[in-house]
Parts: sequence; C-alpha cells; structure tokens
Amino acid sequence: IDKNGILYENVRQEKCNDFFCFVSDFDRTDRYHRPIIESHYHAYIELIYIISGELKVTVDNRTLIGAPGDMFVIVPSEVHSFERKKGCKYICIQTDPSYIFSGIMSTVELKFHLPFTNDLNADSHLFKAAVIDQTDIPKHIQNIVIEYEKPSSLHRLAIRTSLSFVCLWVLRQWEQLSTTP
Repeated sequence: IDKNGILYENVRQEKCNDFFCFVSDFDRTDRYHRPIIESHYHAYIELIYIISGELKVTVDNRTLIGAPGDMFVIVPSEVHSFERKKGCKYICIQTDPSYIFSGIMSTVELKFHLPFTNDLNADSHLFKAAVIDQTDIPKHIQNIVIEYEKPSSLHRLAIRTSLSFVCLWVLRQWEQLSTTP
C-alpha cells in the first residue's frame, strides 16, 4: 500500500510470469472473488473482455459500465477498481508491456509512441462491443485464453501474436483520439 492508501498489485511477481490470463466468473464465487476489487495499480497492461453481465470499472475517479462484448484497457500505473455482481463473467489478461513490445520496438520507440496515453480520459478505456465486433479482437482474445489454458510448444508466440494485434488496434484507436481536434 502506497502513501495514498492505494494497493500496488504485483501479479507478475506472485505468478512468476510476465503474462497472466484468467476467466473471472463471479457466480462461481469463492473467497478470492469479492464483489468489489478496491483501488489498485500495477506495472502491467490489463485487458478485460466481458463475456456476460455487467462490470463497473472506475478509472481516474470516473465509473464506466461495461456490458457483454465490451473491453476495458488499463495502462500501467493507472489507479482503478472493479465492481462485480451476479452474472458477471469476464476474461482478464495482464501482461508486462515488454512481453508484447520487446523485439518489436525498443524502449525508446515505445516511449515515443505512448505519450498520448498519459492524456487519455476515462472514457477512452472502454471499447464498446459495437466497435469491437467489427474487428478480429474477440477471436484473438479467445485464442489467448485457449493457448494459455492448454499450452503447446509455441503457446508463448501465439499469445504474443494475438496480444500484439489487440494492442496495436488499441494504440491506433488512442492515436486517432489524440489527433482529433
């Protein structure tokens, strides 16, 4: 917990991996599936793809409500929280940015392309199903889950390829927002 009382979450250290994926099914609740996940932040990218129900996500003190087929994107160091209710099921993908971008762009190139993420408003973290359904994102997210749950000899490459596709699409959407007057 930092000086502001906000939890620093380090799934990467807990799982000893640079990538983590799970399906959260609130109806199959146990002691780890609380209805409210308090404000926290972390050093990795988090993608939340809603399968069913409703998920409330608060970013920058603004609450957004996601429905089935919607996707939230949380960038490193953003303080955020979740509220889940009965019927809420989603895929959560958490990854170190270097897992996606190393070998594709250098740290310097990445820092050149990402400054506009600092100026994102809370609304830009939610991508609605009507937009996502026009893309291959649902297929790539499903592929990530399949490869993660049943790893083969090339699962890391398959996951990285699908993650790269999703992240490229998100970055292009954000880039358009930053250049639109």
